[in-house]
Amino acid sequence: MAEGRNVLVRDTQNRRLGHLTFENAEWTGLLTALKASAR
Repeated sequence: MAEGRNVLVRDTQNRRLGHLTFENAEWTGLLTALKASAR
């Protein structure tokens, strides 16, 4: 589960491009969906 208000995601190969910001609930929902689809 994500902690805090927002989750910041960036491409570590292209750090100069900045980051994407997701709300905690959005990020948790994405991870839950990915885990469910992997089963």
